[in-house]
Amino acid sequence: MTAAETFDGLKCGSRSADRSLVDLADISTILWRERQMLEQLLFKMTVEHLVLSTGDTRWLPKATEEVELVLESIGRAELLRAMAVREVGERLGLGAAPTLRELIPQAPAPWDAVLQEHRNAFLELTAEIEEMARTNRELIQRGAMAVRQLLESLGAAEPDALSRRPERRPTGTMINEVF
Repeated sequence: MTAAETFDGLKCGSRSADRSLVDLADISTILWRERQMLEQLLFKMTVEHLVLSTGDTRWLPKATEEVELVLESIGRAELLRAMAVREVGERLGLGAAPTLRELIPQAPAPWDAVLQEHRNAFLELTAEIEEMARTNRELIQRGAMAVRQLLESLGAAEPDALSRRPERRPTGTMINEVF
């Protein structure tokens, strides 16, 4: 059973004579799902941005939790994609971990064009996600600075506690390494 056969309950694989074509279909299915997840991530980050923009932090933990949940789903999908790509990559002589860029020229038509479309979409979404992450970080830093200044003016500041940042997985970097 291939990795794609178990993805989101889908049964994509079959025992055809040309297994690499079926595997390319499996990979495409996984890539579509990942694209949907990245769009969901961008949406959740936009919600987080809107919450940050209002200055009302009551909903910020919930918005951040939703971003983290999508990131976890993306991580699981990446693992499944890596397993499916490994199978095809080895069969095509590309080694165990080919990137999408390396896989495209080896894929027969129409899969080369389909995979190129996925790659272009991933690069575009990644750029949008990175920009939203940068903007959100700036808003968080400005908010923390305002709180720090207020506390300092009141003589109650704990600068070290306000300077710490929560850990977040660098999504754009992770995605760019793969594509």
